[in-house]
Amino acid sequence: MENDVECIDVHFERPAESGFDSVRIQLPTYKVTIWEGNYSEEEIKFFKQVVQNSADLFYKYAKEGGFKIA
Repeated sequence: MENDVECIDVHFERPAESGFDSVRIQLPTYKVTIWEGNYSEEEIKFFKQVVQNSADLFYKYAKEGGFKIA
């Protein structure tokens, strides 16, 4: 934790021929820290929008230990 700001990594992935395509976006900076595979700029923009629109939920569930949707 830097300057008392909690950081959360939000991870998106999908199956690919060679394994998985992965994108990781860090809160609160919304910086893409991992971009592996064949994602378009538009897809990255969409993922960032999802993270921005749901940041409060990501922080809530992170404090509760997370959740699994897969």
